[in-house]
Amino acid sequence: TARLEELPRIRACLDQEFVFGKSRRISLAKRFPTVYGPENIRNIYLLEEDGEILSSLACKQIKFNCDHNRWLGIMIGAVYTLPSRRGEHLGSHLLEKVTCKLRDREIDFAVLWAENSGFYSRLGWNTADAGVLGESESQSSTLKYGGDIEDLPLSLPTIARVEQIRKHWLSAFVPREAEDYHRLPLPADTSQLLIVEMGNSQNAYALIGTFRDIGIIYEMIGHPSSYSVLWAEICRRHKKILVNDSIDSPSMQWFASNTNVVFKTKSLAMWQWFSKKPEQADTAKWYIPYYDRI
Repeated sequence: TARLEELPRIRACLDQEFVFGKSRRISLAKRFPTVYGPENIRNIYLLEEDGEILSSLACKQIKFNCDHNRWLGIMIGAVYTLPSRRGEHLGSHLLEKVTCKLRDREIDFAVLWAENSGFYSRLGWNTADAGVLGESESQSSTLKYGGDIEDLPLSLPTIARVEQIRKHWLSAFVPREAEDYHRLPLPADTSQLLIVEMGNSQNAYALIGTFRDIGIIYEMIGHPSSYSVLWAEICRRHKKILVNDSIDSPSMQWFASNTNVVFKTKSLAMWQWFSKKPEQADTAKWYIPYYDRI
């Protein structure tokens, strides 16, 4: 486990690897304050040699609610190895040690997201992901505009409204605290929250990141009759739009029927089960939104 005094060095390594080295802006500490802040230091792990960080990774505990059941899990992200020491299996060694340590906690699962699934499958991780990524060149929406749309700061009253909509419309979700809405997933530089209110049962919102002229829809949730209002405003603001969603969700079905968004599967999530509870669930359909990941 990392020590508090090592946190600045860890942040510098990760920022160079995942942010500034890829010509992006805004440090991970500002993007994910609940992950790379002092209060989460017990969930940051590293391998060192002569004071040099050889490999590191970060964890964050989450709750996952699905079909009136609740699971406790750990997300793993930012798996890093010093470039000059890659190929020595340092990252896999660290991950195996951390996974063994997690088994001693009272948690049900661990999850990470990876393009290189073969590397992690050899370490006992299993792929299961209902995620999809959609892409659309912005169009002048011909959908009928109706309802009142608000572009709101993420204040406590606004967050409470969003959480109310999520709990009403989602059968599976990661509960969020107010501080969770301070995150800014890569590569976005800013984020916005749009809410449409057309009566309590028809409310909907869209959580969006912006990177240059690209709009990144992290989620669009609520009554489908309000989606057209949100989509028209998103099209007005962005030249290109990316949509993070899950297979056969109400929003994905709406996009497929009403827009030119083209979806591709994004099978990135990999899991390890530490208790028997998930075995009783249809985990193949589990989906943790991009906005909640680390």
